[in-house]
Amino acid sequence: MLSTYLARIDERITTDKPHLAEGLLPGADENDLAILRQTIFEPAEVPEDLATFFRWHNGQSGYESLSPLDNRMLMSIDDVIDTCSFLSSPDEDIQQPWQDNWLPILANGGGDYVVYVTSGVMKGQLIAYWHTDDDRRLASIGGR
Repeated sequence: MLSTYLARIDERITTDKPHLAEGLLPGADENDLAILRQTIFEPAEVPEDLATFFRWHNGQSGYESLSPLDNRMLMSIDDVIDTCSFLSSPDEDIQQPWQDNWLPILANGGGDYVVYVTSGVMKGQLIAYWHTDDDRRLASIGGR
């Protein structure tokens, strides 16, 4: 089902913003997903919906948003790992609350993310993390 939605997004981007489509990076391969698993999920596997997402496109080049309704861009697995490390570090001054089971997958370049919840009762949900807001809401298409 997710693959169907992602294919529709590709079709729409290719039609409406061909220059943006050219900047979408190829999907993650099994080596990329193994690095994500070892770094973030071990001993568990990468959730299938998340693996499907990264197999679709492993990030993008440039800084153009996928949607005219917000300013979010795809993050690569390398960017996700680096950002998780930064946001989870006790040495960094991060707007709280930040939880270790949040995995950023979309970014706006200004410290705001859409995060995938990796465990707990909200596992698989997407949450909008706005670095200046104290509350965290389920992400919705089109912004806050």
